[in-house]
Amino acid sequence: MPRLELVLTSDRPGLTAIGEIRRSPLDPNAPPVVPDVEVRDSRSFQFPLDAGDYAYFFRVDLGDGKFRLAVKAADGDVEIDGGEFDTKDGFEGRVFHFTVTP
Repeated sequence: MPRLELVLTSDRPGLTAIGEIRRSPLDPNAPPVVPDVEVRDSRSFQFPLDAGDYAYFFRVDLGDGKFRLAVKAADGDVEIDGGEFDTKDGFEGRVFHFTVTP
């Protein structure tokens, strides 16, 4: 099972994403695959995941503005998937879909 890293980049110090990673499509009865995921510009989050489709369900705290989320291999700088976000679209109920390939 590869070890991955969720990274947030922003020019807003303190902007934080807090949530959990679930399989996609969502099964509301299934527990999170990775609970309690918190990232900000100065702190990434590492976790193991098998290949598949996932979604990071999160809320934004301690800041506003544009930011980027990316999933990378933990042992390098190779981006697996990424997305651009802006708090003008809301702070709650945000979703970052990503795919981990074998």
